[in-house]
Amino acid sequence: MARGSNEAHPGGFWNSAWHWKGPQRIRVFLWLALRHRLLTNEERQRRHLANSANCDRCVGLGVTSSCGLIRNDQGRWIRGFAYNIGSCSVPCAELWALLEGIKLAWTLGIRSLQIECDSLLVVNMVKDDALLHNSLRPLVFLIKRFLSLEWQCELTHVYREANFSADYLMNYVASFPIGLHILEAPPPGVLHWLLHDSSG
Repeated sequence: MARGSNEAHPGGFWNSAWHWKGPQRIRVFLWLALRHRLLTNEERQRRHLANSANCDRCVGLGVTSSCGLIRNDQGRWIRGFAYNIGSCSVPCAELWALLEGIKLAWTLGIRSLQIECDSLLVVNMVKDDALLHNSLRPLVFLIKRFLSLEWQCELTHVYREANFSADYLMNYVASFPIGLHILEAPPPGVLHWLLHDSSG
């Protein structure tokens, strides 16, 4: 929830991948991922370099979706997003949602942010390095770099029952194609749940 042009770049954030202490190939991958420049099968198909947007290894596994929404301090819709990733673990999808939500809030000029996440595991991973899986370290590193920018930003755990709007949004975006989708206007039906969530 926010208290207080998608093309704006936060100072230094887009280059934060270069500060990650790990192999250069991972730094390049993170930099490309942050800028949505990975040559995915969907992009290869768009460029007529592949016949299908599906991953040959992931066919039948389904698409992992993550989403989030930004509300003002009265609970009103500011923006939403969906990030359909492909095949990955639930914690990985939750971390991508957290990262994309934080990036979106920053690019919108929001400088006071209360982040509510219904995954206690993800909240603990961001707050305690000891809980990290090696494969998730780069994502958590990027989230922490973003949280350390010059703004008021707090990450807290909330129970799923306190955030019906996000649950509704998850069902709404499940059929979106792979990639990041920014929702300028609230989808039909979410306004009821925004009102419900803000009333406690």
